[in-house]
Amino acid sequence: MDSHVLEELGIEGSEAPMILLLGQTGAGKSHFINSLKPGSVKESAHSVSCTSCPELVEVEVDGKSFLLIDTPGFNDTWRDFKRSDSVILEEIARTLAIQRHLGVKLRGILYLYDIMSTRMTGDTLRQAELVRKVCGAQNFCNVMLVTTRWPDGVEAQRKWHCPIREGDLRRMFWRQMIEGGSRMWRFDDTMESAKAIIRIFEEKDDVVLALQQEMMHGTTLENTSAGSWVIEERRNDEERLAVFLGEGNRVEAEDLSQSIQQRVTDEPILKEDVAAKVQADIKAATNELKRESRKRTIANVITWLFQIGSITASVVTAVLQ
Repeated sequence: MDSHVLEELGIEGSEAPMILLLGQTGAGKSHFINSLKPGSVKESAHSVSCTSCPELVEVEVDGKSFLLIDTPGFNDTWRDFKRSDSVILEEIARTLAIQRHLGVKLRGILYLYDIMSTRMTGDTLRQAELVRKVCGAQNFCNVMLVTTRWPDGVEAQRKWHCPIREGDLRRMFWRQMIEGGSRMWRFDDTMESAKAIIRIFEEKDDVVLALQQEMMHGTTLENTSAGSWVIEERRNDEERLAVFLGEGNRVEAEDLSQSIQQRVTDEPILKEDVAAKVQADIKAATNELKRESRKRTIANVITWLFQIGSITASVVTAVLQ
């Protein structure tokens, strides 16, 4: 635990480990948290996100506390633009940097997937690959792969081909992580089911992910394994675009071209030193706390750091609440 940072902030550390929730918009991340602690976060409609920046909720299972981090969906949109892999990676990196700098233990990642999604697209595969790059193969055992929104009853599940999609996830999209130690689980929309999933994390050791290890050595995001993969994927898609244009496939070419343009626009954020930015934000939090007399908790500080990280520097007006 970074006692110097906590001492400067004037707060006590927390022994509660952190669990990071990832997945597409509508996969049920917020609903999972509310199953453990009702009313904690705002829930969205199936395909509309209500989570614009990471949110922290402290829950208790069997007398043990956990810090759950609800994140915006992988396929979320902002100002009508789909969030690119660069933006998603920067957000994950910032969250992990905050966790490390404040000395909070990381227990693992909870990756949720809506079993009712009728199409398993290239995005599904790319998102799984991004999670793999962030974690590192040696840490797959700290990843839980959870399917959500199962219909009630075996007949309804068969009608909607849910077991078939579950098998596809196991054999294709998640195979590498499962072979590396990740566990696959069904969330059946109850508090007890959510607790059962958290209990699995109780048995795990704390973990330092591959992305964190790289950032600890001063590596910018573009030079991490995950960042390099993001850039390589964009370049591969540029080659695919050339093929589509050569074949006269205008529909596919237009969609892919828009995606590439957005990714090129967002990629400069991968050049930033995320750890240094988080350190600067922690210093700002320290100065803010020194001007106030109210006692803060580590959860308050983490929440504030999430909030100021979600808006541009020119409009940062957030204050600790």
